[in-house]
Amino acid sequence: MDMKEIILAASLAACVGLVASTQKDGELKVKAGPQLTATGWVASKEPPKCRLLPGKGKDGGDAMAIYGAADGKSEANWTLFPVSYRPDTCYGVSFWVNRYRTGSEIVLENEYVWQVYGSHVTSGWTELKTVFKTPDLPTNMVGKLILHEYMSQGETLFMEPRLVELVPEWRKADGLELGHGEFVCGNLYSFVTHLKAPACAVSRPYVGVRNGARSGFKYDIMGGGEALYRFSLPERKFKDAEATVTGAYHGGGRIVVEASRNGGEDWTSLACITDATPYQISFPATLFPCAEIMLRMRMEGMPKKDRMQIAMVGFSGHFEGRPARLAGATRFLEKDTGA
Repeated sequence: MDMKEIILAASLAACVGLVASTQKDGELKVKAGPQLTATGWVASKEPPKCRLLPGKGKDGGDAMAIYGAADGKSEANWTLFPVSYRPDTCYGVSFWVNRYRTGSEIVLENEYVWQVYGSHVTSGWTELKTVFKTPDLPTNMVGKLILHEYMSQGETLFMEPRLVELVPEWRKADGLELGHGEFVCGNLYSFVTHLKAPACAVSRPYVGVRNGARSGFKYDIMGGGEALYRFSLPERKFKDAEATVTGAYHGGGRIVVEASRNGGEDWTSLACITDATPYQISFPATLFPCAEIMLRMRMEGMPKKDRMQIAMVGFSGHFEGRPARLAGATRFLEKDTGA
């Protein structure tokens, strides 16, 4: 499957009783599924719980429906599988949704993002979007994309889910290139990311997360996983730095915060995080001056058991070189169309 741009309107034949997919312990498995739409999406449950409704979508298109239960203890999903993701790549997902009650949660999920949309989405067609970035691995990754409805009581209609490859574009001025969350004032550079905003979650310094995903406004990192950032400015060298890392949920293990000045060849331990507390971290003078600083949050713990969430990452440092004044900004363009 060509993933330079995937518009999820592939011309598969509409049919019933083909395949659905699950992933457990890193192994992709296939099981019988109740129905497959003309766009390749598989329902997790049989009608009437999940149904394809021709002509009931926005502007007369087809809709993928999920029907809830009176007690609200119902959930179901529509899944696309297989999806081939390219490494170290930004993707955007958009879809339309129409709901006939409030109080439940819509979740868009795959291996890299778990995005929750709450009860603010009510009746009337609403377009929802998010962005994510795949880890820097040597080969393409095969995964899935899921539209999930939790605690459903009424009717939820999905339409026109779309996955596209994106190219981020940063603001340029004074010989600098800065994205959302980045600021330069005089000889001070600063960065802060609150992960709920997609432009922050896929920021210019962000390298990626391994063995983890963005869960709403947090990074959810399992044992053996890590989150990595890289900070640099053209023709300037950092002469000091400090960071703020805020933990959230703690389910065992610990986050080891480390820094490197030589592209990850050598790492200096800075702090260990074991609770949901903001940690203010100073970098040792032996790391400076340097043209680039890498910041790594590495999860020590048992794989598939221990986990911890990171809610916020901040970084600041004074630099040598010409001063400037610039607030960063980010926009995402579709790779093939430039839109």
